[in-house]
Amino acid sequence: MADAWRWKDTIGDVAERPGNWNIWGYRSSNGLGFHEYLQMAEDLGAEPLFVAHVGMSEKDFAPMDKLEPWIQDVLDAIEYANGAETSKWGALRAKNGHPKPFNLKYVEIGNENGMGYSWGGGTRQDYLPRYQAFYERIKAAYPSIVTIANIHTEPDVSAEVVDEHYYENADWFFKAAVDRLDKYDRKKPKIYMGEYAVKNDGGNGNMRGALGEAAFLTALERNADVVTMTSYAPFFTNPEWQRWQPNAVTFDNARVYGAPSYHVQALFGSNRPDVTLPTKLSSSALPVPTFFAVAGLKKDKGDLILKVVNSSDKAESATVQLEGLQGKLGKGICTTLSAHSLTDENTFDQPKKVAPKTSDLPAYAVGCTHEFPPYSVTILRWTRN
Repeated sequence: MADAWRWKDTIGDVAERPGNWNIWGYRSSNGLGFHEYLQMAEDLGAEPLFVAHVGMSEKDFAPMDKLEPWIQDVLDAIEYANGAETSKWGALRAKNGHPKPFNLKYVEIGNENGMGYSWGGGTRQDYLPRYQAFYERIKAAYPSIVTIANIHTEPDVSAEVVDEHYYENADWFFKAAVDRLDKYDRKKPKIYMGEYAVKNDGGNGNMRGALGEAAFLTALERNADVVTMTSYAPFFTNPEWQRWQPNAVTFDNARVYGAPSYHVQALFGSNRPDVTLPTKLSSSALPVPTFFAVAGLKKDKGDLILKVVNSSDKAESATVQLEGLQGKLGKGICTTLSAHSLTDENTFDQPKKVAPKTSDLPAYAVGCTHEFPPYSVTILRWTRN
């Protein structure tokens, strides 16, 4: 608890920020503090998410009757992000260069607390009363804030959104892509897939991991009525301080490269539809599926986007049949991320060994076929005539 991250120590003059030692075994200068984080999200057009410390850690807890300072801390953070210039913390935000509110919408109550095995510490019974206390106070002060529980609290306590974390082998993700979320009870809370990556057989960021994650993303996108947000983790690493693998982006003082997993995230993010369309695939009897697809539509221009993952060692030729198509789809772009081997990785010496390639896509014709290379993620995007 003594080393807990305190947002109030991360604002103001960088030279005066005390920094803190963290559980990953290195010191953080907090040069990227709370204000810079909010500013970065605004500049990127992304939604920031603040994670509230609930007074729990692996080694010690704040007793329930000593929880008030922790609750007040998150209320102050929301005021800093969203408060008027006339408020205490809103005035400090304005002084630091941002008079207008940042419009923070999401607050997660804890991180991996109550799981019984994680660094967040404690059991479900330890977490639930703390979650409830934070939830009630946040909602009383800021009803529009969307709160996120870090474990499934139902049926004991209601939750708006639940954060799920998965670090498994590739086969787990391939299997989970088929029906795990399709069978999710729609009466339960929405899901924020806050951390996930192929861990056990993902090497230092190999193609096997990228394929498993891409397959999983087809399921997350297909079930967008339940999955409100996703975020890959971890994202950045410096080899001199690496404590976890894989990571999406590796950098040092002069160089940087993205792992195949980074390219998967970039491809899915830049080809995100507004509407998900029903997708049917021919059934397979394989114990671990190898072929996955999801389709969607952009409302503004009518682009049709088809994402296909082929994790097998053979090319797969598939017929694309669109039902209920009105009008015509013109030429488009095919973007393919593929590798010669499941163990292929990018490195400082070969930063683009596995990288997306684009080609022209002919206008859609009824019953057209497309060959999907082995070990590949393919995005077919047709434009509306």
